[in-house]
Amino acid sequence: MEKMKVDSQAAYDWVEELPPNTWVKAFFSDFPKCDMLLNNHSEVFNSYIVDEREMPMLSMLESIFLKIMNRMVTKDEEANKWHGRICPKIKKKLEKATEFSAGCHVRIAADDLFHVTTGEYEREYNVDLKSKSCDCKRWQLSGIPCHHAIACCRTMRKDPEQLVHSCYSIETYKAAYAYKLVPLRSRVHWEKQNGVQVRPPLYTKVMGRPKKNRKKAPEEKVKNGTKHLTRGGLTMHCSICGKPDHNKRGHYKYLQHEEEIAEHEEQVAEDIPSILQTIIPQNPNPIMDPTNQRNMMVYKMGQEAHVVPRKSHGPLPSESSFVAAARDSIPQARVTTAMARGIGGLSARGRKNNRTETQSRVRGRGKGTKRTAEASSSHTTKVSARGRGRTRRATYNTGPGSAHYLLFGDGTQQIELPDLNEAVSKEIQTTQTAPDDAI
Repeated sequence: MEKMKVDSQAAYDWVEELPPNTWVKAFFSDFPKCDMLLNNHSEVFNSYIVDEREMPMLSMLESIFLKIMNRMVTKDEEANKWHGRICPKIKKKLEKATEFSAGCHVRIAADDLFHVTTGEYEREYNVDLKSKSCDCKRWQLSGIPCHHAIACCRTMRKDPEQLVHSCYSIETYKAAYAYKLVPLRSRVHWEKQNGVQVRPPLYTKVMGRPKKNRKKAPEEKVKNGTKHLTRGGLTMHCSICGKPDHNKRGHYKYLQHEEEIAEHEEQVAEDIPSILQTIIPQNPNPIMDPTNQRNMMVYKMGQEAHVVPRKSHGPLPSESSFVAAARDSIPQARVTTAMARGIGGLSARGRKNNRTETQSRVRGRGKGTKRTAEASSSHTTKVSARGRGRTRRATYNTGPGSAHYLLFGDGTQQIELPDLNEAVSKEIQTTQTAPDDAI
């Protein structure tokens, strides 16, 4: 829309006034099973009766009647030679879509619900085989499965022809041409009616050769691949008000004509309530409505248009049932030193703790020296010991909440600590006949 607005502001304003479902494919109705916005049906019929249009009224109707009568028979005979479920042209479209489905990656979400990723720009689509729908909306508009749906059918080992709408089936095609027209008798056998004698219209001879081709728009005139734009067929515009169908010379006459039209519309609006009172309401005949006839294709299409809603599982639970049932058996979290004092309270090995109030050191000399923890009001005790040829320093936290406090209390009495660096008094012989007491 922004590109159209840049190219032509008038075209943008004209399109904005139209309902979106008349020109935007995203808002098209999926009931007619047609994804094109063209007038091909009328163009084909006009070319079909191009010779009959030059005939008189009665001769034209007779010629069109004979053409349709012959067409009903030939199409029925042609359909008898087909095999399978769907028509040949629809089968070719399905085969072409099958080739495009090779680049689709399918992930199964439910029984008939899939997530499809395509290689083209990494786009993602949701496909529902049960409701016959896809996010690309080609399947809903045309009734023919798109290449995303065909990829899902290949994953589930399903035949995509079974998902094609029934309006494209050979059975429906034969039903459309099953009614045969009975030929009319000659005019000699017609009964005479005592009615008003109908005369042909007066023929007025026009100068020049009569034109048979339709008048083309200026943008349609192409000669040798080049468009020739002329002023012929263009609508004049006024240079004063900018409105069409008049120029500067006829501007004031145009204003008078607009005032007369406005007065006439006001008079008609006043007379409308009196006219509506005299109109007899007419109830439509249900027999003439094709949506009420079970043997009509429109009725069958309306029945297939109803989508079966999926089962709703409701909102998600606020808490898992497993957690709620096992809540009493869940053990409480164990409180560690880091949790009690915080991670910032632990000092690294070999560094001084700056938050200590006082320090007490116990120096041991020799391998057999025992280290004791003296009672102190400080929260930290540093012990230095020499073992195995070098001196090491270890920092012990004895404050409330520490591991030492939990194991040995507040430290009012001396408790002997084991020396882990004490030399082993007995060496174990590394031979095959080691003594039993050394193990």
